[in-house]
Amino acid sequence: MQQGTQVNLDADMALAAADLSLRFKLPMAGSIRLCRRTAGRRRVANAGHAFRKPRRRALRSQNLMAARRNRTLPMLTSITLQNVHLDLPIFDVSALSLKKRVMRMGRRNRIAEDNTGVVVVRAIDDLSLHLESGDRLGLIGHNGAGKSTLLRVMAGIYPPTAGTVAVQGKAVPLLDISLGMDDQSTGRQNIRLRGLLLGMNDAEIKRKTEEIAAFTELGDYLDLPMRTYSSGMRVRLAFAISTAVEADILLLDEVLGVGDASFQDKANKRLQDLHARAEIVVLAIHSSEAIRKTCNKVLWMERGKVRMFGKVDEVVSAYDKHMNPRPPQPLRKRAANQAFVRRKTELRENR
Repeated sequence: MQQGTQVNLDADMALAAADLSLRFKLPMAGSIRLCRRTAGRRRVANAGHAFRKPRRRALRSQNLMAARRNRTLPMLTSITLQNVHLDLPIFDVSALSLKKRVMRMGRRNRIAEDNTGVVVVRAIDDLSLHLESGDRLGLIGHNGAGKSTLLRVMAGIYPPTAGTVAVQGKAVPLLDISLGMDDQSTGRQNIRLRGLLLGMNDAEIKRKTEEIAAFTELGDYLDLPMRTYSSGMRVRLAFAISTAVEADILLLDEVLGVGDASFQDKANKRLQDLHARAEIVVLAIHSSEAIRKTCNKVLWMERGKVRMFGKVDEVVSAYDKHMNPRPPQPLRKRAANQAFVRRKTELRENR
C-alpha cells in the first residue's frame, strides 16, 4: 500500500487490513481511519496516527449515549423481609447431651437439631416485614425475643437460613460501636480503622476526622494509644466515629449511654440529627416513652416471631398491658384494705 493512495474497500476488508498490519507489523505509514461514504461503503485513507484518538472519542461517545438510553430512576430506600427464618448452630452442645435435653424442656419451640445432629436455635421464625423511606420502626419484646438478631439480619451480618432479605440503600448498624478499634493504635488511627469498617472511603475519613476530634473533646489524647484512655473516653471516641457516617438506613440497638451529663446532651442531639438524616430508622429499645417519641411503627417480637405489628399507640399499649398486668380484683381489694389499716394505725400512733 503506497503513501497517499486511497482504496475503496468494504468495512470488513478495512478491518481485516488493519488487523493484518498490526499482527504482522507490515510497513505502513500509519494507522487506518475509516470515513463514511455513500452507498454503505467506506474510504480507507492513510492518515498517520489519526485513527486512534478519533476512534477512542467515538467509543466514549457511544458509551455515553448508551448510558443515557439505559438511564433509570434511582431506587427508593426500602427494607423487605419475606418469610425469613434464621437458625443459629450451637456447636459446643452435643446432640445427645443432657444439657441439650434440659434446654429442650424449657424452650421446645426454639431448640432443635439439623440433619447432621448439630443443635440449632430458631432465632427468627417466619418473619415478613416491609419498610419504606420515612419509616421509624421500634422493636420491642423481652430479652431474647430476637430484636438484636433481627437488626443483624437487616444489616447483612446474619444471612437467613430461609426466606429473602432485600435492602435498598446504605445500611449502617450501630450495634457494637467499639467493634474494630485497637488499643495499641492512637485515637486518630482508630478513627481511620473504624471508619473503614463502617464503609467510609479515604476522602470521607479525612473530611470527618477533625469534626470527630472536636466532638469528642479529647484534644491531645487522640495522638496517644487508646490503651491510655479511660472507659468514658473510649466510649466517646467510638460514639463519635459511629455517628459520623452518612446512612440511608440506621439500625440502632438500645439507647447509648455516653459519658457525663453534659456530654450526654451532646450525644442525644447528635443522635437525633442522625435519625433525621436517615431515611429509615430501626430501633430496638425497652422504653415505651422513647418509642412513642421516635417511631411511627412498632414490631412486638416474642420467641423470634411477630407477636404484633402496627401503629405505635396500639402496639405499645398492648405490650405494656402484657408486661404489667393488673392484679385480680380480690388482690386489689386486699391491698386497699391493708393500706387503710396501716394509715389508721399511723394516725393512732401520732395522737
